[in-house]
Amino acid sequence: MIIIISIVVVLLLAAGAASYFLFFKKGDDKEHKKEKEPVNIKEITALTYLSESEITTNLSTTNSFIVVKFGFVFESEDAKAEFEARVGEMEGITIATLNSLNKDQLQGGEGNKIVTETIKEKLNSELTHGKIEKVFTPEFKVQ
Repeated sequence: MIIIISIVVVLLLAAGAASYFLFFKKGDDKEHKKEKEPVNIKEITALTYLSESEITTNLSTTNSFIVVKFGFVFESEDAKAEFEARVGEMEGITIATLNSLNKDQLQGGEGNKIVTETIKEKLNSELTHGKIEKVFTPEFKVQ
């Protein structure tokens, strides 16, 4: 009698564990896979613009300046084309934006974040055929 009860308990535990892995863990894997869709490098490259030269400009703080090079990832080819057609204007807006910042704002890890978010916001307000999804800085020096 004890052997039969022991076998039933073991079978119930095994069935519970199997049910957990079949129903709950499988759903988590599907959700996790949705979040990690493969990146199409050709699409990303087609939507990316990397400035050819660095920008060196004064900051609002006396005797301080920034040297920065920008890259942009756009949501569409139309947005990228508009940006490229207006690149001189976009650089002017970028320089004016950088001139309004001070050295203390740009120190440390938060400085780069402030610059990229501010530039993205300013340039997106000017674009009419799409938006910038991401701004990155392959070069970033504050003096």
